[in-house]
Amino acid sequence: MGADDEAERQLDGGPMVSALARSHGLHSARLLARGIESQVWRATSEQYGQVVLKLPVNLSYDNVNDPGVEQATLFRQEQRLAAHLRHHGFTQVPRAFVVDELDGHPFMISEYIESDEKPVDGYEVGLTLAALHKVPPPQFATSAQEGLAASQLIPHRITRRAHVFNEITGGLLPVPPVDEMTAALLAVADNDRLLHLDVRSANLRGSGPVVILDWSNSIVGPVQLELARCRQISDIADDELAAGYRSVAGDYRHSRAAEVIFRLDAAVMLALVFLSEAPDPAAAKVACAQAVELASRLRLVL
Repeated sequence: MGADDEAERQLDGGPMVSALARSHGLHSARLLARGIESQVWRATSEQYGQVVLKLPVNLSYDNVNDPGVEQATLFRQEQRLAAHLRHHGFTQVPRAFVVDELDGHPFMISEYIESDEKPVDGYEVGLTLAALHKVPPPQFATSAQEGLAASQLIPHRITRRAHVFNEITGGLLPVPPVDEMTAALLAVADNDRLLHLDVRSANLRGSGPVVILDWSNSIVGPVQLELARCRQISDIADDELAAGYRSVAGDYRHSRAAEVIFRLDAAVMLALVFLSEAPDPAAAKVACAQAVELASRLRLVL
């Protein structure tokens, strides 16, 4: 069975997609991707043209990285962030046309961004992040923020996830006390910026200007958190990204301890993804080793 046949088979078996096609004037729907949180369909809308229809895999998910997250909350958040960014002149984000529910199941219809099939240019990604960080942060809190300032959130998140990491692996991730990590992060606290925190090729479109997709990890925090996370998990060339960023934004407040803390946060998250959410023994082995190495390094710089 070919990819198109498989998509049609899944569409025929998906009553929600069929119902939304009828109620919102969608046709030619086909499945593009299915992730941990959502399944993504491309369709043609009579009102908006080419669109993405995003449906939840589950109404809520309670995994080791993100406990008790409601998918409807993330869809509404993405719509509000897109509106906020566009209001302030940052247009490199898809427009979210409709966020609603059908029989208690949330869905989102947003702008489809065509890929130009070219490799993402790291310098252009840096320019895009510099433009993003110029936008005033929103007045509403994002789901991933958990009601905490970034200097408090990151140490608490590392500690919580390290406990799960140790339970799964039977090892010991040597994480410093929360108050020590918080004190180190206060040294780099600057004017808070809206951060994306999942900058990788899968969430980027265009070789320049670059459009950023999927804002579910967004929080408000310091610039170094965004760039350190890119260095840890992104598949974009760091030297190119950094050069593009600094060409517009200049330097930013940073410290050696904060760099290690922010990278440890990303490394533990990724390890838990490969250990539990999307099991991959080979990738988990690499991610776990990176987390242990960063945790050990952190003890030396605090």
